[in-house]
Amino acid sequence: MAFSKSHIDRIYGAQARPKPAVPCTVAFLRITSGRAGLTQQEFERRCGKAKSLLRVALETPPAVVVAPEWEGGESTAELRWERDLARVERDLERALRAEERLRYSLRDAELLLSTLFQIAGALR
Repeated sequence: MAFSKSHIDRIYGAQARPKPAVPCTVAFLRITSGRAGLTQQEFERRCGKAKSLLRVALETPPAVVVAPEWEGGESTAELRWERDLARVERDLERALRAEERLRYSLRDAELLLSTLFQIAGALR
């Protein structure tokens, strides 16, 4: 086989990184098309259509999108800054909650250890 089983397994699990080559994807689809109930002719027709669409998509240059000014005169850079700030605040809040949970866990562990030492001392 020209492609490794693990690579095909990653495609099947939608975890292939980086994006697999077209021949590998076609080999994967050829293997799974029978289970999907496609005839060989239907598979070849769909595969040809997909390849032509992919060719057109790769040949077409990407459209340039100009970001408009938003209401209130906020630029895209300001909106991105606010978005990033909100993400940092969310991450900080998560970190503080994690710190609090760790502190409670440490206290519980210390209490358990203290209890175990008291039990060991009583058994001596």
